[in-house]
Amino acid sequence: KFFAMLLPCLLCSIASTANDWGGPVLGLGDVAILLPFGGPLVPSGQQVDRFLDGVLEELNDRAYAQQLIPVLEAQHDMRYDPDAHPCSEDIEMHCSTAESRIQCLGSQQRISQDCAAVVRHSVPFVCAELISRNGCNREPRGVLQCLENLGQSLGEASMCLDAVVATRQALYALQLKKMRKPKPQDSADSGNCPADWFRADERCCVKYWSPSCDIRCARDQCESHDWKWAWLDYRHRPFTCCEPGGTAIDAPNVGKKRRSSDMSVPHAQCPDGFEVQEEGCCLAQWSWACGEWCLEERCGRHEWVWLGEDSSGFRCCSADQVQSHHGGTPGLLDNPTHLFLASVVFSGMLFYLYHNHHRKIL
Repeated sequence: KFFAMLLPCLLCSIASTANDWGGPVLGLGDVAILLPFGGPLVPSGQQVDRFLDGVLEELNDRAYAQQLIPVLEAQHDMRYDPDAHPCSEDIEMHCSTAESRIQCLGSQQRISQDCAAVVRHSVPFVCAELISRNGCNREPRGVLQCLENLGQSLGEASMCLDAVVATRQALYALQLKKMRKPKPQDSADSGNCPADWFRADERCCVKYWSPSCDIRCARDQCESHDWKWAWLDYRHRPFTCCEPGGTAIDAPNVGKKRRSSDMSVPHAQCPDGFEVQEEGCCLAQWSWACGEWCLEERCGRHEWVWLGEDSSGFRCCSADQVQSHHGGTPGLLDNPTHLFLASVVFSGMLFYLYHNHHRKIL
């Protein structure tokens, strides 16, 4: 009861917390959605799920973490009646003895829509298969770091990758709350930013993850505003969108001082972030700051040909180099993605012709 009475005050204080670059971070309500631990989701006889325990360990303050656990549970129980919880039946049917009930729910082929809506943003649910396959539950550094180490294997547009990014942003919000960082006077200034974004500096705006707008949504909002999406490591930075005056790659490292590793100078002939593989061809590796889509965009802006990934990494080559290898001008089917799409279209045409011919016979 005490924590339930205290919750509105904590909610207000975290929801109003802002970083140094303008714009509020995640509120406690959103944090509790990412860490949905309450009611039947907490294993019987345990104070907290192993994943949540590992995440809160990263706050490096056990006393503060212990204070947060009942507050997060109270927030969950305020949203869902523990006596009529949407996941009660699914847990009773599939996961009553599981060590991590949320991960167990994610391993099921089918659960109720109401239950899925409760846990759909949580890492143990959307990453359940990867956690099991890679033994992340046995990883001493915790599930979250284990998944981060998988990097590219999470999938460029996967819900798992989005949940990892969002959980990191939630941890940042909790750390700010612990420090009780003051709110800048101009943090609510949005200027000519996209809707629901906040001004970070004279040419860039920022926002954080929310249940209604993940990283793909944020990028769509930015590009629909005819601005440039900044490719950054969004585990440690807010989503960033910059005015057309600069390019997305030139955007500042909002929220962090630049490190030497951020300031590497690419080879003169290569796109930004690529290194020479051979004459006329450059190679780059996936990173949290610049994944496959980012690298493809950089290659295209360099007016070179994107060849996708091979065993060495992601390749980008000059048109002349591709032509010399293929003995002609690079065509539509030189790109593996284009080749796949062409095969799908061709298969569809064959199906249509067969179906139309079959109807005539009948």
